[in-house]
Amino acid sequence: MGPFKRDPDGPPGYQEGSGGYLPEKKDPYSVSMGAGPTAGPSQPLFACLHLSREDRLRLLGFPPHITEVIKNTLAIAWPVGLQSSDGGPGWFEFKLRGYPWSAQGREAVPSKRLMIHLLHHLSNAGWHLAASTDLSKKSWDKDSLMFRAGPPVHRIIFAVTFNETDKIRIIDPPNDSIQQGFIQTVTRCWSAGIQDQKMKEERCYQMKLRGNPWYASSSQQVNDARYLGLGLLSTFDAMGYELLGCIDMNTGMSEDNRDMDAWFFAAKIV
Repeated sequence: MGPFKRDPDGPPGYQEGSGGYLPEKKDPYSVSMGAGPTAGPSQPLFACLHLSREDRLRLLGFPPHITEVIKNTLAIAWPVGLQSSDGGPGWFEFKLRGYPWSAQGREAVPSKRLMIHLLHHLSNAGWHLAASTDLSKKSWDKDSLMFRAGPPVHRIIFAVTFNETDKIRIIDPPNDSIQQGFIQTVTRCWSAGIQDQKMKEERCYQMKLRGNPWYASSSQQVNDARYLGLGLLSTFDAMGYELLGCIDMNTGMSEDNRDMDAWFFAAKIV
């Protein structure tokens, strides 16, 4: 996997196998916000994280200290590093090495892991995903992520991705129970069966389904793909996790790189 093989700290903020956060370990990328940011003359209520081109991350409307939060997050979650950065009034942009938004080859999993870290550290700094939306008609567009200011919340986050025409992955499950719940749900809900399953890389489990669930034409497979999504929502909900957001992170510029949202799940706020 080249430079992406390095695994700095594991998924953000939880004890391996437990599903719980380590209370004694302070998050080095958080910012002390007291009761959390509130809207006011100098504090915006909403801000945007824009996935630009194939390699850029643009902050719009965030307070200045969040730039440092993002910079520190990129330092641990994107091992190949940054090419450059630039900014102006109300915005700041990082240009990453590689092509994280192409979602191909060795960068497919690390790009989702990067988003897991970004969502985690922004939540910990008091910025919570409110919506992911497409604001462009360009064929290679990606989502813009809208965040709302609020109290800081330390949340476990993991991802489920739908790859090629027949693969599904879980990335950074917080414990073995979540991973086993994923495997059992996919096996139960996909009636055509499983061709192959394996640990694609550390903390990323992949299942290759029979047929073409993400490019289905038969009524049975079209229905089963939706029931599979429902099954995952139900399974994770029962285990204490909710869907935080569905994000289009891919440029989707080729037939082999079909454009599908990545699902991000977070521990419920009790």
